[in-house]
Amino acid sequence: MFPQTDFRSNTTVFFDHTFRVLLLEDCEFDRLRFSRMAKKSNILLDITTVTNLSELAVAADKATFNLVVLDYFLPQGTAVNAVEMLRNSDCNQDAKPIILSGNLDPKIALKSYRMGCGGYYEKAQLSTDLLVELIEKQKEKAVRKSNASVSQIPYGTQMGIEWLNALRPNSPV
Repeated sequence: MFPQTDFRSNTTVFFDHTFRVLLLEDCEFDRLRFSRMAKKSNILLDITTVTNLSELAVAADKATFNLVVLDYFLPQGTAVNAVEMLRNSDCNQDAKPIILSGNLDPKIALKSYRMGCGGYYEKAQLSTDLLVELIEKQKEKAVRKSNASVSQIPYGTQMGIEWLNALRPNSPV
């Protein structure tokens, strides 16, 4: 099991060795699907779920997230608006959000790339394996950016030290 934070209930609990994920998704079915994939990943995740841009703005100013996943089409805007909010937030201005959409559009893909997003995927493509890959990439970037010891990067207890060593084989853990 992993801890999960529901932003709307104001119950935020962070642990020392969790990977923090911010999910903006207005569809309950897709939120539950993401949760199931997260559980199957065997990575200790703290998922903060928001359902609209207003909640995103508040959550993004309260905590720093290791991974931000944004639904593209929202009732009051798009992921473009969400990325702009992240850029203006106190804690997540350097985030490289992942955008999910029900339908891939080359124009949106190009725009997300130009906005500095970490990826643009069709929702149907999202799988446990892809989620683990996205988390691994974020951890790898964090190691490179901080030049920190791998042991200082949040990790999932199920993945173990061997997995972390694979990120930087010559680093002491």
